[in-house]
Amino acid sequence: MSSSRYPKHYFIELEEPFLSKQAYINCGYVTHINQFFAQKKVLVKQAVPDKNIYNAERNVQNDPDFPAEKIDYDLILRPFFDVLTEDMVENNGQKNDTLLYIHGMFCDFPPIHALNLQHFEAEYLSKKDFPHARTLSIIYHVNHPYYPKNHRRTAEIANVLAPIFQAFCAFFYKKNGELESKIQVLCHSMGNQLLAHLLKAPPQYQRQNFALFSHFSDKKLFGSVIMAAPDVDSDIFDAGKQFENLPDLAENIQIYFSRTDAPLIASSIFHGKKRLGRHGVPDITTLKSNVYIIDATAVRDNRGWHARANGHIYYHASPTVVRDIQAQFLNKSKVDRLRVLD
Repeated sequence: MSSSRYPKHYFIELEEPFLSKQAYINCGYVTHINQFFAQKKVLVKQAVPDKNIYNAERNVQNDPDFPAEKIDYDLILRPFFDVLTEDMVENNGQKNDTLLYIHGMFCDFPPIHALNLQHFEAEYLSKKDFPHARTLSIIYHVNHPYYPKNHRRTAEIANVLAPIFQAFCAFFYKKNGELESKIQVLCHSMGNQLLAHLLKAPPQYQRQNFALFSHFSDKKLFGSVIMAAPDVDSDIFDAGKQFENLPDLAENIQIYFSRTDAPLIASSIFHGKKRLGRHGVPDITTLKSNVYIIDATAVRDNRGWHARANGHIYYHASPTVVRDIQAQFLNKSKVDRLRVLD
């Protein structure tokens, strides 16, 4: 089979059918994209073990009975792993990296998801010199108009997704040892919260310790990690915080922030703490040498009135920022640990 016939866009989706207490994890690939939605082929459909996982009155993070360890995720996910393996083997020695995309709030809506896939295809997958052969989106539902509810549900959702995510990381880590195929990561806004919770899920939701990935080989779990407008605490890389060990898992980390980011101004007020995507880090000298900070405050070329008004989606709306992200993926722009874009 020609590599051009393999899917370009894969997904892990937390599906929550309307008026149903049962949720599902769907894994598959996109067969067609238009301006309204991305048509999907589901290869794996797994019921979420706990029907009450979204009960706001239940403290799911301290529930020792959650049966994550009782499910053989490697077996359940095998049909999806088989398709990915064929894709990677066919592309070995060529473009073969996977761009893992974790979206922010409201970006699970089909038209927005389709728009993002079109952007990734145009700016990364279709570029001859770029290493990306495919995307893998984590799709989850944080679209409630009340921000605090989305913030709380992100942690709950991470508990559901954690064993699935860890199974995929183990799969890709093994393939990176066999083939030239890295995971490159792009997280936007609240997607950084989800990644933080996935990496630091309570023990009962984990299937293995992420620290192991950084000790068994000179290969890192992730290549570049792009954190665009991250809606997380600015001190999240400090000792004891959720991203404390992320630099050990990645070849490099690029943090984009803007002081004029309107949604993160509101988030700062809600949390009563500085946000990484608005203020940057407290002290760059305390971070490991593979962490880079990019100030996008002065960027003025956002396309579209909405992007110009909120200053939050520059990762795909600003040609200046897009070019800089492209340079990160090509390892061409990591000289200054603190850079200012204009």
